[in-house]
Amino acid sequence: MRTIIAGSRSCPHYHLVCEAVEEAGWEITTVISGCARGADRFGEQYAVEHGIPVERHPADWGNLGRKAGPIRNHEMAQCADALIAVLYPGSRGTENMIREAEAAGLKIHVKWFEPPENEKDAPPDIWEKLHSGELYNPSDPELMREQLRCLDLLHDFNQTRPSEMRKRLLLLRLFLAETGANCYVEPPLHANWGCHTHFGNNVYANFNLTLVDDTDIWIGDNVMIGPNVTLATAAHPICPELRAKGLQYNLPVRIGNNVWLGAGAIVLPGITIGENSVIGAGAIVTRDVPPNVVAAGNPCRVLREITERDREVYHRDCPVPPGLL
Repeated sequence: MRTIIAGSRSCPHYHLVCEAVEEAGWEITTVISGCARGADRFGEQYAVEHGIPVERHPADWGNLGRKAGPIRNHEMAQCADALIAVLYPGSRGTENMIREAEAAGLKIHVKWFEPPENEKDAPPDIWEKLHSGELYNPSDPELMREQLRCLDLLHDFNQTRPSEMRKRLLLLRLFLAETGANCYVEPPLHANWGCHTHFGNNVYANFNLTLVDDTDIWIGDNVMIGPNVTLATAAHPICPELRAKGLQYNLPVRIGNNVWLGAGAIVLPGITIGENSVIGAGAIVTRDVPPNVVAAGNPCRVLREITERDREVYHRDCPVPPGLL
């Protein structure tokens, strides 16, 4: 059965999800995940460890705000056969998921748990503020607990041997929000979270990629990322009194299909780079870059458009061999 595995963000242990699956008792052909922390992520881990395909439905908090979670839950319910929910009373997002599953006529199994007092969910809006552009305090204890779990996965990824490719890919899939087909990241990888970064298909990242992904980073298909590239979503107020309070806000970064980011490029919060564009080495991208251009510099600016001649020569006067295009 195509099964949603969902639950409270503060689901503290992987074994609770494993127990819930065993209690449900039905065969799972696909795990449908909402990509949230806690039970959703443990559901993805269960799927990877048992060779079950994962279908991910991340909420679009940046564009939809507080409606993103309910909209995502409705979409998931429409494409599933069943729901396994792991939650404790008062987990509003999961309770909404159960209502959507009931309305869609899904088979439902619910496992209840009562977390320790220090592991209960933060106020509901703290997670929403990560993705809404509002000011918030990143040292919130709930955020820091979840971030520590993510960083443990990152540590494990970076400690893999070159010969451990299967393990490396498994950890990357657990670490990132989405990982398409044929993706490769050369360690070491650096990230604030990992679980807010979305890879399309055929993404290649050379060593020392830094993902300041306090909110979503969207990377399209066939993207090439040179060494020492930084993609940053987090920013701080100019006002020194606000910075002294430790406040920050986040703006998503979007990298289009077929983009090439040259070595050492830095992409700042809120930036979109259009499909097919090339960003030169060392560029600092402070404004959106349109599709189909070559851009470079500090600040990054468009140098020229990509033209038909780029299909004829690949470097200066070196011709593209016949039959490649």
